Order: sequence, then structure tokens, then C-alpha cells
Amino acid sequence: MITSTKPTNERGAALLVAMVILFMITVLGISAMQSSSVETQLSTNTLAKETTFQSAESSTDAILSVANVLSDVVCQSAPNITGMSTLDRTDNQSTQVSVAYGGRAITPGFEISDKFATHRFYITGESAIDDMNTDTRIVKGRSTVGPSTGSNGC
Repeated sequence: MITSTKPTNERGAALLVAMVILFMITVLGISAMQSSSVETQLSTNTLAKETTFQSAESSTDAILSVANVLSDVVCQSAPNITGMSTLDRTDNQSTQVSVAYGGRAITPGFEISDKFATHRFYITGESAIDDMNTDTRIVKGRSTVGPSTGSNGC
């Protein structure tokens, strides 16, 4: 015959310790999940910023490879703006580039002659991803030296 005895000194200390350990593990797990979520968002934002930077940079290089793009804006007051949708990597990205005439500059070596002119240009590449609230603008300068035409160098 098996007899059972009822312990009289147990107060539930093991249960209390187990509950405290379970609570600590739960808090640690929630903290790890939040940290992982923040790191994921940071990497997504970094990728979006890098995408807009590369698209804006590429747009300035791509427009300069087009024939006569600089000569078409000489002495114009309004910039020539071109969309560059081929450089967009996402559906909600927009990339454009503008070429603006920056005026005439003194040509080194020909300061006292009007036969040569230096023309300055500003090439601005812009790319934005609206959903991510990120955009990049890159401005490059370019100068060309050539024979001047007209009295004002244009």
C-alpha cells in the first residue's frame, strides 16, 4: 500500500523563481525583437539613400555623354531638364537631370583676347523615393573652352 504524505513546509518558492525567470526571458525576447526591427529599418533607409545617390550621380554622367547637350544651353537663362526614368530602381522613384548655363569665364592664357571663350555649365542630378522620404541632389560643374561668337561671347 502506498501512502501519501502532505508536505507542510512548501511555500511555492520554486514556482516564484520559475515565474521570475520566465518574465526575464520574455523581456529579453521582446527587446531582441525590437532591436531587430530597428536594425531592419536602418538598413532599408540606408539602401534607399544609396539608391537615390547612385541614380543622381549616374544621371549627371549619362547626360554629359549626350552629343551637343552643353552647346544647346549656351546663353540660355532656363535650364534644360531631362527625365531619367531608365535610372529608376523602384516604381516610386523619380530621377531627373538639368543642364544650366553658368555664364562666361576668363579663359586662362587668352585674358586680353575675345577670340576664345570659356563657358561654365551646372549639371544637377536629382533622385527621390517618395515613399521613403529620401532624395539626393548632386551638382557638378563643367567648363568648355572654344572660339567665341558674338560680342558677348555667346
